[in-house]
Amino acid sequence: MRYLNPKDKRHRFAFLQQERRRFFLKVIASNTVIPNNIRISAKYGLLSLRKYNSFCKIRNRCIFSGRSGAVYRSFRLARSIISFESSQGRLSGVKRSSW
Repeated sequence: MRYLNPKDKRHRFAFLQQERRRFFLKVIASNTVIPNNIRISAKYGLLSLRKYNSFCKIRNRCIFSGRSGAVYRSFRLARSIISFESSQGRLSGVKRSSW
């Protein structure tokens, strides 16, 4: 799964490069005060941006295993890694419970 981490880094870097341009084009396209021809050109500008640079391509991944599912945002770790690390006592503020 580690081979996915460089791919995820590429997606994040591409998104950061185009984030400002995408934001300005969205503001122009949604503003009703601006003339229609400028708004339409802004909409075409949004369509011309690649999907590769969009926010939906970014996935939360575990920093140890590279797993993309069941990742907790606060630790950036997968569920299985959190279970293992908390049982070893390596995560501060996490207590194992059993009933």
